[in-house]
Amino acid sequence: MNKYEALICTGKLEILLQDQEQMLKEIHQLQSCIVGNDYVNAGICFYELWKHSEWSEEVFQNLKELSKFVTTENRKVAAGESKDIVTKRSIEDLNLSVRAYNCLMRAGVRTVGDYLNLNSDEKQKMVGKNKKIIPEVNEKLKRFGFGI
Repeated sequence: MNKYEALICTGKLEILLQDQEQMLKEIHQLQSCIVGNDYVNAGICFYELWKHSEWSEEVFQNLKELSKFVTTENRKVAAGESKDIVTKRSIEDLNLSVRAYNCLMRAGVRTVGDYLNLNSDEKQKMVGKNKKIIPEVNEKLKRFGFGI
């Protein structure tokens, strides 16, 4: 699948999900990311669409095709020099839970790079008793190509 085919696929989803306002917002965001070659955020948008499990077969097939495209493009980004760009991204781009986001902000972690530079002891101290935050952040970072 190329970029043009991915946009056609998102157009099909737009028609299939026209009665679901939140999904349309995610599809439009995904389209913008694909047009702008922003495959990191496209992956995040795709995840927001994918996590809704009640899909018709046709919607599922379109999402499956888009998944292959976005994943391939993200791997290209992660494999190249773009990792440096990703480390400069704000933690807001990770779409974390409010609790995780606030925890990172209180600790002075503003970018992906700030988080990646913390050792495991610093991370444990930062989250205190809330042990779910580190796995949540690490899971989000996997989508950016960081194997944590």
